[in-house]
Formats: sequence, structure tokens, C-alpha cells
Amino acid sequence: MFERIQKWDESWVIRINQKKFGAIINNIFIYCTHVGSVIPWGISCLILFLLHQGTLAAILASGLVQFGIIQFIVKLFIRRKRPYKNEKIKDQIELRDFLLRNGGPSLPSGHVTAFTIQMLLCAYYFNNYYIIFLAVIGLVFVGYSRMYLGAHYPTDVIFGVFFGIALLYVTIALIPTTLFVWEQIKTTLFATAVL
Repeated sequence: MFERIQKWDESWVIRINQKKFGAIINNIFIYCTHVGSVIPWGISCLILFLLHQGTLAAILASGLVQFGIIQFIVKLFIRRKRPYKNEKIKDQIELRDFLLRNGGPSLPSGHVTAFTIQMLLCAYYFNNYYIIFLAVIGLVFVGYSRMYLGAHYPTDVIFGVFFGIALLYVTIALIPTTLFVWEQIKTTLFATAVL
């Protein structure tokens, strides 16, 4: 069964990766892929903190920390090679973003997972279903870009979405603890600032 899934993945990633859209679309996909990176989300948390939106910043940062720890553990056990490192198909894969050259294991897609959990945490925090709509559109672009750029297989992207949703529930369950820790940090920071 796993061989059939792997063959399906390989054929689809080759098909998607070999599409030629031109330099402008290529750059749009590179931008889309990095929207799912931890770096812009970390910067967003810092900006929210500076704008006195500490509660939202703490919740989003908590999601990122949990994502980072759990994803690291998962990738230690599931050491799937990325398409551009797969001996069977690497000659057919064009790596379109030089930042992807040193990527670790493929499953799950970290960019898709991070984008999923962060957007859905925003939807939860603001209680706004329009954010879910934006998340779905964003996921299509981030997920497709990961395959187009040669970084992931379709099942990596699909698993990334489900992994992000699972982490969403963990993060929501831990919100009371997150807010307690955030209050302790605020108290310590402001007590130190007053002295």
C-alpha cells in the first residue's frame, strides 16, 4: 500500500513541479511558500507584542513553540526524503528556491502545518469564519507552492493540514496555561522595568 502511495506522490509532484509558469509566477510561489514559514509568524508575534496585543501574541507564539517541538519529534521518526533528494525522481525535479536546498525530512510539510495552525488560531481568537475562508485560500497557495518548488509531495501537504488542525486543538486546550505563563512574564517584565 505504501508503495502505491509513494508512486502516486512521485507522479504528482513531478507533474506539478514540471509546470512552467515564468519568472513572475515563480516568484509569487516563492513568496507564498515563505508565508508559511515560522519566521514571518514569529515576526508577527513580536509586532503584536509591541502593539500591546500580548494575549494574541502569546497564543500564536504558543502554537509556534508546540509546532516546533512536536514537528521536530515527528520528523525524527518519519525520515521521508524530499522529492529533490529522492534517488528515483531527483533528476526530474527542479528545485526552484535555493533556500530549500538544505531542508530536512519531508513529512509533514512544516510550512503548511505552521500556516494552518496560525491562521486557525487567529480565526479562533477573533471568532471569525472569514479568516477560515482566507486560511483555505492561503493553504491552496502555500501547499501548491511547496510541490511546485520541489520541496514536498502531495501527501506531505495533506498531512501538514491535518497535523496543523490537530495542533490547533492542543494549543486551544493549553490556552489557560499559556495565558497564565504570559501573565507571569508580564508581571516579571513590568516589575523589573519599574525597578
